Amino acid sequence: MRMETAARQRLGVIGAGAMGAGIAEAAAARGIPVVLTDARPGAASEAIARIRAGAAKRRDNGKLTDEQYAVLAGAL
Repeated sequence: MRMETAARQRLGVIGAGAMGAGIAEAAAARGIPVVLTDARPGAASEAIARIRAGAAKRRDNGKLTDEQYAVLAGAL
């Protein structure tokens, strides 16, 4: 049995807690645009800020290149 997969254009993540933020970060690191949402007002923007801050720290420590950081930050 052969399965065809459609190209993913963007990923929606419902829930900006630890798991949702981790999924969003993993997808964004691969350049997949992410839409992150949460029932609590402000939770999604807080999670995005935490993801970007963590990625910036890894970039500053040499674990991410500037290009990798730009791809991740731009996809959020």
